[in-house]
Formats: sequence, structure tokens, C-alpha cells
Amino acid sequence: MTNNAERYISPEGFTVDCTLVQADKGTGVWNLIVQMDEGREEKRSQIFHTPSFPEVEPRILLDTHTWIDSFWVSPSRMIYACDGFRLWKGSDGQFTQQRLSDRMIFKVWGLDDQTIFILGEGGLVLRSDGDGWRDISIPDSTRLFDINGPSLQHIYAVGERGAFWKLQGDTWLEIDVQTNANLLGVFVDGPDKVYVCGESGTCFRYDAGALVNFLTQPRWYSAVTRFRDKIYFGAAGRGVDVLVELEVVPFKPTVFGQRLSSGDCLWSCGHNSYYKFDGSGWLRKDFL
Repeated sequence: MTNNAERYISPEGFTVDCTLVQADKGTGVWNLIVQMDEGREEKRSQIFHTPSFPEVEPRILLDTHTWIDSFWVSPSRMIYACDGFRLWKGSDGQFTQQRLSDRMIFKVWGLDDQTIFILGEGGLVLRSDGDGWRDISIPDSTRLFDINGPSLQHIYAVGERGAFWKLQGDTWLEIDVQTNANLLGVFVDGPDKVYVCGESGTCFRYDAGALVNFLTQPRWYSAVTRFRDKIYFGAAGRGVDVLVELEVVPFKPTVFGQRLSSGDCLWSCGHNSYYKFDGSGWLRKDFL
């Protein structure tokens, strides 16, 4: 298995990127694949589900000639996806579309079937409790990139220029984490223990008000999660790194770590591939 910073190009001349991954139970997984031509005029986005990796081949649940930025699958297996100004909701090819804002949306994530969040341009945050959407945007025009938390009492969001916010009811509390780096990934590991990563090697832990910066590699980190007893960071084309005491060190440089997700296995993705780590070894699946 090799790692290559160049984008994967299909025989038809389209870039093929596995941009998102979400763990299912057991060895199941969901993936988002985005294809574009050289002029970025033709686009195709597909959400795949693999119920048992690698025994069962991926099955397409959504196939559209738009650019899906983000998706999230709820515990009841309802799929939410966004493509600019629209939210897609459905499953297995049956979807409805809804325009929610005049500001572009690009991230959807939920705590459960009744608590779902959307992030967008200009500080946009929308929240649904199962009956419509309401605007709970941050009081800033900063773009937010990621959101995570184990409960409504411990939801955090991160974004441009060191943006780090904690949700309190329907309002947001800004927390100064002493950096102007763009923060790209967040994982809340229990009450008020938050792992964050971003550009220029930025990785830190915010723990009940205390800020701990980690020694890192000179790279961009775009994802962070816990798998079993360790914290892992996705470093895009540089692979997957792991936290050892207060240092983030290379763990698997020959995979792509654009996004991470964990459950019974640790999943990563990037270019036209996704990868499964079961605690002892890695397996890879290529699209096209």
C-alpha cells in the first residue's frame, strides 16, 4: 500500500475522492464519494453503505449530480446530507430536499434522532429537535468546520481563526484557546474533555478549563477521534497519527486520514479509498 499526495483520477478523467466516513455497528460503514471533471463543472456525489466489510460490497443509497459536502446517519439509519443550500433527508434512494437558509450550509451532524445540527457560512448554526429548525447561530461571522459532543450539556464547535465554542442551551460561549489557526476537527471525550486539531500541526486538549498543547508533526490535522484506549488524529495524505502522552506521533503513514470515525473499528478515508483498523491490522477498499 502506498501513499500519494496527488489526487486519484479515474480513466474517464474524473477526480474520485472518498471525503467522509461514518462507522456503523460491527464492520459496517458509510462513505461519501465525490467525483468531478477537470473543469469542476460536472459533479457526482454518492453515499455508500457497506453492512459488513470486506465480505459485502458497498451499496449506493444516494446518487446525485451535485456536490454533497457532508452527511450524517442517525441511530434510526436516517441519512441527512447537505449540498450548498439544501438539506437532503431520507434513505435508500428515497430523499426529500429542503432549503433552510440563504447562507450556505456545509456540515450536518447529530447527537441522536431528535437532536441534529447544521453548520454554515457566516457563523450559521441551525438546530432541530425533531420538529423544524431554529437558528442558534454564533454571534460571529466565523465559519465553523466541525461539531461534536456526547450530550446536550457538552457540545463544542470549532472553526476559522481559532474559533472554539461551547453550546449552553441555545446560545454559544466563546472560549479563547490562544491560537489563530483554523481548527478543523473536534472530539469530546466525556464531560468537558475536548480534543481539537487543525492546520499547521495544531493539536490540543481542553480539559475543564485547562489547555494542553501537544507536540506534533509539521502537518495539517483534519480529524480526531477515540478508538478503544487511544486518541487518533487524521493527517490527510500523511496518514493517521496517535497521541502518546503529550506527543502526536505517526501511527499509520500509508493510509489516508482525511476523516476518521470509530465504533467497533477505526475507519479512515481519502482519495478513492477507505480503511478499517480492528486493533491489530488494516484493510483497504478502493472505489473505481
